[in-house]
Amino acid sequence: MSINWISKPWGKQRTIHICERIQIDEFEVLPGGYCTAHYHETKDNIFIVHAGDLQVHFLKNAPRPKNHTLVHQWRSCSGSTGAVLVPAGEIHRFVAKEKVSGIEIYRSLQSKRVEVDDIVRLEKKGGIDFARLL
Repeated sequence: MSINWISKPWGKQRTIHICERIQIDEFEVLPGGYCTAHYHETKDNIFIVHAGDLQVHFLKNAPRPKNHTLVHQWRSCSGSTGAVLVPAGEIHRFVAKEKVSGIEIYRSLQSKRVEVDDIVRLEKKGGIDFARLL
């Protein structure tokens, strides 16, 4: 378990709890921050936002592993009541127009511990896109 913050191209993240089938990470996304389009094979994840507004984009018909641009739909979660479930296998990315803080819960669909490395990235890296702030 990592109690120290880990820098990400879009902000920072740390694991605050991990047990048999659940992992909970705390995160902060900087204004304009976005993660790579990706999916998890054996775990669901849930974004719960404490402050700010996080858009979670669901991508469909995205070629694997080539580029994709078609947004199927997006859901926004903001404030203390905002939450979005991303089922295993769903290609998604998050985008923040403002600073966002919250937690991300991973739930293993297998009868074993959450696989920390269960992430299939369809892009090289996320980052900060200042054009998203306009």
